[in-house]
Amino acid sequence: MATFYTHTGPLPPYSPHAPLRFLSTYLHTLSLHPSTLAPLPASTFFSPHATLHTSIGHIHSSAAAVWTALQEEREKFDFVHWQTCVTRVFGMGASGTEGLEEGARVVVSCQAVALVRLKGFDEERLLEVPVCWEGVLGRAVEEEGDAGEGEEGEGGEEGNGATSTIAAIEAWSLAAAETSHRNPGHENASKQRRERKKGPGTEGLQLFECRIWWDSGVLVQAEKEREKEEEKRKFREMMGLNRGFLGMGRRGS
Repeated sequence: MATFYTHTGPLPPYSPHAPLRFLSTYLHTLSLHPSTLAPLPASTFFSPHATLHTSIGHIHSSAAAVWTALQEEREKFDFVHWQTCVTRVFGMGASGTEGLEEGARVVVSCQAVALVRLKGFDEERLLEVPVCWEGVLGRAVEEEGDAGEGEEGEGGEEGNGATSTIAAIEAWSLAAAETSHRNPGHENASKQRRERKKGPGTEGLQLFECRIWWDSGVLVQAEKEREKEEEKRKFREMMGLNRGFLGMGRRGS
C-alpha cells in the first residue's frame, strides 16, 4: 500500500530509504566546485528525458540540458551548503522503493536553507536562502548511447574527471557512514549501494522531473547592497585622490 514518509533535519547518507539517500548524495554533489561537476555524466541523477522547472520560469528538457543548467547555477556561487529542514516522500510503499516497478514514481518534496556566498563577496559573508525542491523519482534507465557519456575513450581526460568525482562522492558517503551510529538500516543501505554501484543513476534511481524555487529576493537584495558598497568605495577613493591633489597644490603655492 502506497504511503508517505516524513524526515526532519539533515539527510543521512545511509538512510534505510533510498529516496533520502538519493537526495542526500544529489545535494552534496551540487555543493561541489563547478569544475568537479562538469565531467560527471548527467545520467548520474537524471533520466534521459528529464525536465527541470526553475524559479524564474525556465524549463530545461533532457538530462544533458538539465545538468548544464544546474552547473551554470552553481557557477554563481563561491560556496554552497544545503541545510535540509523537512523532507517528504510520497507514493513510497511499505518497503520503500525496493522492488519499484518500471514506470512507477515517487515524489520527494524538500524544504531547505541554502547557505551561499555569491562570487566577489567577502569570505565571511554567507547568505541564507530559503529553497523549496520537488522531484519525481523512478527506476533508473539508460538510453542507448549514454553508457559512454562524459568519457573520451578509456582513460580520456573527461572520463578520468568523472571517475574522480564519483570516487570523491563515494568516499564522502563512506565517511558519513563511519561517523554515524551503526545500525541494521545503515548496513542494509551500504549493501544496496554496493549492489547498484555499476548500474545507471544513483541508488538505482533517477529524476524524471525536478522543480526548484529559490527565494531570489534574498539574492537580489544582496546584489543591491554590494552595488551600494562598491559605489561608496569608489567615492572614498575619488575623495582621497582629490585631497591628494589639493595638498599638492597647497605645497606648491
